[in-house]
Amino acid sequence: MIKHILIIAISAIFINNFIFIKFFGLSSFLGLSKKPGTIFGIGMTITLILIVTGFLNSIFYQFVLVQLSIEFLKTPVFIITISFIILLLIVIIKQKDNVLYKSFGKYLPMTVSNSIILGICLITIQQKYDLLSSVLNGFFSGISFMIAIFIISTIREKLELSDIPKPFKGIPIALITMGIVSMILFSVDANILEFLK
Repeated sequence: MIKHILIIAISAIFINNFIFIKFFGLSSFLGLSKKPGTIFGIGMTITLILIVTGFLNSIFYQFVLVQLSIEFLKTPVFIITISFIILLLIVIIKQKDNVLYKSFGKYLPMTVSNSIILGICLITIQQKYDLLSSVLNGFFSGISFMIAIFIISTIREKLELSDIPKPFKGIPIALITMGIVSMILFSVDANILEFLK
């Protein structure tokens, strides 16, 4: 069981990292990575949504879509589920805890159109994860997002103090930095999982 959890963690964080390897959600990622104060808030929000939607979408896929032989409808069903969960979380958090809503609630609307959540749900189905593995993949993918945004945010903060040519300032240097980090993660290849088996 621990080996299975470790394989999912390494896969989500290094091999299937959705920022540096799959390039999902770059628009929101690049916007948020220049604000170091938002890392924990948006990271926890994305992690929570990934866990809940991964679990619910796995249930819908395995017990409804596959049983009715309508697997081709997975993308629209997943989009509807993601939107519903996010709207439900907004309502619940706003009613129950106003302080929590002021801290995390502002990040929830941004996640509705975020391709990260849909991408992770589709990867979960593609990898044929069971329900527990879907939840673990959502959790470790959220951790992966926090690590990625922390790395790029820290580097971008240092680059602000550097003498960079004007055409490379801002988004261009952030994309170059992401490319370098991506090349590093590409070196951590799927063969590392062979050592765990």
